[in-house]
Amino acid sequence: LLLMEYCPRSLLNIVHMQQDRGKPFSEETLAILLTQICSSLVSLHKRKKPVAHRDLKLDNILIENSIEKIKYKIYILQ
Repeated sequence: LLLMEYCPRSLLNIVHMQQDRGKPFSEETLAILLTQICSSLVSLHKRKKPVAHRDLKLDNILIENSIEKIKYKIYILQ
């Protein structure tokens, strides 16, 4: 059983919201998101028993904070 904080949106939801608003992500926002996603994957790979994510997609990446904020908390679901 895995318990985690409630995250109302996946990255896929946020991408669709941004498209509906006609506002593409800034390069700064993309860099922050990608850096945090890569950091999460590195931590999975460095575990005592490494975890290989076999279904990484926008719908499996959950964002805790609003995309407008500079700091995000990212979760990767398996």
